Amino acid sequence: MPMQQEPVSPIEPYEIRFNWPSDRAIQPRCDFAPVLVVDAERRIYEGNVVTSEFIRDRMNRDSASGECAHGAYFAVPQMIVVRSIDEGNLRATVDDLVARGDFGDYFLQR
Repeated sequence: MPMQQEPVSPIEPYEIRFNWPSDRAIQPRCDFAPVLVVDAERRIYEGNVVTSEFIRDRMNRDSASGECAHGAYFAVPQMIVVRSIDEGNLRATVDDLVARGDFGDYFLQR
């Protein structure tokens, strides 16, 4: 019988950081952003958040440009779709994923 792994969870308190490589401001309602969660033991977990509006816009552009099989799909590893990319919403999302035991399915430890 295979060994069951313990769920991956950050140790509280943790902080949420954007791993944003651009000078452009994040558009909370229509964007994609890599996110870091840094826990009390300074472990870093990395995931991605994206809004549904961003996905719709990107698929429409890809349909016209031919990318991603002419807009047939949109894929990002460790992706979480959120309504808004802001501190409060991301805190609620991470708290919920930790409480459900699903955090490690969406965030990878660096």
